[in-house]
Amino acid sequence: MLSREDIAIYAATLSTILLIIKIYEMWKDRFRLEAWLTIDGPDHDKEIKIVNLSKTPIYIKRIELFWSRSGKEGKKSVSVNLGYDVAVDIQVGPYLTKGVHFTEADNFPIKRGCGNLYARFIVAGRKGSFIKKIYE
Repeated sequence: MLSREDIAIYAATLSTILLIIKIYEMWKDRFRLEAWLTIDGPDHDKEIKIVNLSKTPIYIKRIELFWSRSGKEGKKSVSVNLGYDVAVDIQVGPYLTKGVHFTEADNFPIKRGCGNLYARFIVAGRKGSFIKKIYE
């Protein structure tokens, strides 16, 4: 016959294991987004590749680009002027890649010596913004 101490130890062990499983599930299902800039062709057309690494689709309301030497939230950042409808309302499905292409009219110059190019993603359903370095 099991004593009260044995039952208490069994219950504590079981609840700890279930807690670890729940934390792992939450960690695995977290919001993850990757992005980088590709430059192609003789006209130096640019494309931002966005990869959704989570199991739920994401909806990007807007993308803002800026140059910064001192990190993501640098005080001396220089904004890149884009067209109004270039990088807005983008939906990326789970585990899929989406490209935002900049044609001749929307193209922007790559500035040497201005630091790194960052993209600020304003994602629906999330507070604040998500900033990612896309070009060094």
